Amino acid sequence: LRGEALALRALGLAARNDNDIGRSLESLSRAVELAQMCGDVPLEMHLKTTLGPTLLYAGRSEEAVSVLEEAVDGLDGVDRTKATLQLGGVLARLTRFPEAAELLSGAAVELEKSDESEWLAHVLTNLGLVDAYAGDLSSAENNTLRARVLYERLGHESSVGITTHNLGFIAMRNGRIGEALQHFDAAESILDGLGQDLGELLTDHCEALMLAGLYEDAMAVAQRCVAEMVRDRMEVGLAEAQLMLSHAAFLAGDHEAAQLAAKEALEAFIDQERPGWAAYAEFSGLRAAASLGAEINEVHAADVADRLEAARMRLAALAARVIAGRIALRHGNLDFARNELQLAAAARRSRRVDLRVNAWTAQALLRLAEDDGRGVL
Repeated sequence: LRGEALALRALGLAARNDNDIGRSLESLSRAVELAQMCGDVPLEMHLKTTLGPTLLYAGRSEEAVSVLEEAVDGLDGVDRTKATLQLGGVLARLTRFPEAAELLSGAAVELEKSDESEWLAHVLTNLGLVDAYAGDLSSAENNTLRARVLYERLGHESSVGITTHNLGFIAMRNGRIGEALQHFDAAESILDGLGQDLGELLTDHCEALMLAGLYEDAMAVAQRCVAEMVRDRMEVGLAEAQLMLSHAAFLAGDHEAAQLAAKEALEAFIDQERPGWAAYAEFSGLRAAASLGAEINEVHAADVADRLEAARMRLAALAARVIAGRIALRHGNLDFARNELQLAAAARRSRRVDLRVNAWTAQALLRLAEDDGRGVL
């Protein structure tokens, strides 16, 4: 039974690499059952480490977390680290960044005591991304640079390309757009040279192009990303690519395309049990609908902002509050408008440029609401 379980694991991994998630899930689930039948607990936990991410890709997010938590609790040594790395990645996908950071930080501390430099590099790479999403950009850059140095020493050229890309993502989050685009170009050159698909990495390049004001270029990159995801049947990444396409289309002035892409992303995120991302897609659709002249309720917009805030998606939360404030002003609901705009304006001193822009927009609207034109340009 043990040999059959390991063979099924190999089949499951091969199917997952081919993006045949249904077949992968079937093989890996059966492998776990066989390990349970022969009473091999270490093998069962090892197999669950592989099963967990597949459950995420199948849209069974909470089950993925549960399975990986079992694996982390039931393993030790490097095997425990592998399970921790997978669990941290799933939690990050679910926008549960503090939990992911705590797990990965603990794993990094343990690995630094060993000679497992490859696994340390993997953990630092994921921790850098989690830090970036959570807004700790200094720690994100430090961890990512450390990971890249380790990959260079190991001769892992593909991972050097990935971490170079991640440095671009961090620079973009820090408002250093020119530097971000340089990192993205360098990373894509490395990965193209290795014959690798860029896939999800294109979403970050798209975002940088938007921040640079190159909206039509950004929309073209987003469309390429969606096409690659559809071709490769990468359902989890496809939802994020559709959300990015919605954003790019909105900025390029194609609000109907923005609304359609947001709707498709929202449906996918709901199916995948990813409430934080679903709130982001809902915001994107709401913004496009408002620009098309649809009637929007300020209470609904504020509710979307609250859910985005809970998911630590601060930029989208701020933008949603600004929309809620604008709508409330239009409806003559001044007290509601003041409340939402004051919440948004509180980020005026943030280190992040994109947050400050939205916060100052809120402050200007707040002054208009209070009939104080002195601070409004």
